[in-house]
Amino acid sequence: MSRLWTTKKQENKAKIALRIIKACNGDCKKCEHFRMATSSRVLSIFYAMYCGIADEAGYIPYSNTIAGIRDCAIECLEFELS
Repeated sequence: MSRLWTTKKQENKAKIALRIIKACNGDCKKCEHFRMATSSRVLSIFYAMYCGIADEAGYIPYSNTIAGIRDCAIECLEFELS
């Protein structure tokens, strides 16, 4: 890995998470690892979805849509491992 602050343990977690996410079928609506973060202001509610598998590896790649969760997680983990 090119990041000096990344430990071998974290690198291995990221590799395992990437393998699991690539192997999944991409149906995030029905997945038990689907997570949603919300925040509210005076008249607005903001939300972002992310994959719990990537979160357990130490990364939270947020997506604006449910359909984009898997692609965002893969992109984030591949970037961190490059």
